[in-house]
Amino acid sequence: MTTKSRLSYWDAYLAEEAEVAERQRAIARAIAQKLLDGTPLHHAEAMVAAAILRGWADALKDAPQRKRGQPPLFNHSDAQMLYLAYVSEGHMKKSVALAKIAEQYGVTVEAMKDCIKKAPGGMKAFFGKQ
Repeated sequence: MTTKSRLSYWDAYLAEEAEVAERQRAIARAIAQKLLDGTPLHHAEAMVAAAILRGWADALKDAPQRKRGQPPLFNHSDAQMLYLAYVSEGHMKKSVALAKIAEQYGVTVEAMKDCIKKAPGGMKAFFGKQ
C-alpha cells in the first residue's frame, strides 16, 4: 500500500466519521426539540435521550481540578448556567440577571460580567444561544 493510497483511505474514513457525527447531532437536536415542544418520544428516541443524559451525568466531575493560586470566590459554571437560564427566551433582562447573580454570589457586577463572558459555547448551545 502506497502512502498516497493510505492517505486517501484515511481521508475517506475521516469524511465518513464526520458524516456519522453530523447525523448523530441532527438526531439529538431533533429529540431535544421534541422534548421542548412536549411531543411524545418514541421508545427508541427515549432510549437515546436517556443514554445521552446518562453519559453527560457520568462525565460530570466530582471536584474541579486544583489550580495554582487563590481559589475562585464562587463556582463560575453555576453562575453561568444560572445567567443563561434567566436570560433564555427573555425571562429576565441581562442587566437584571447580572445584578441578581452578582448579589447572590457576593461579587461585583463587573466580576460577574467577566465570568459570563467566559461561558463555554456548549453551555450557550444547551440553552439555545448560538
